[in-house]
Amino acid sequence: MLAFGTPEKQILIEPIFAQWIQSAHGKTSYGSIYFYLQRVARHSMRVEAYGCRVGPGDFLVHHAIALGLHTTTLILVKGALDARGSKLMQIKGFWL
Repeated sequence: MLAFGTPEKQILIEPIFAQWIQSAHGKTSYGSIYFYLQRVARHSMRVEAYGCRVGPGDFLVHHAIALGLHTTTLILVKGALDARGSKLMQIKGFWL
């Protein structure tokens, strides 16, 4: 995200909790080629996403998806609770 069209004025929010969770699961060094090669050699050349770092873009995308899912869920629940009876729930007032 660029603020006022210049990259120097942008605000980057680092996802410190996501990085903490990754380090708790063994991904302690971000981008370290030594640990990556050691891990590949140990697992007989099996390629894993070991050096992937969680950055500000991932943080923003995660929150955008979470906002969309929560909004959709609230709209669906409100529509289901405020609707009149249908073929599936003919006597809806009985449960409310």
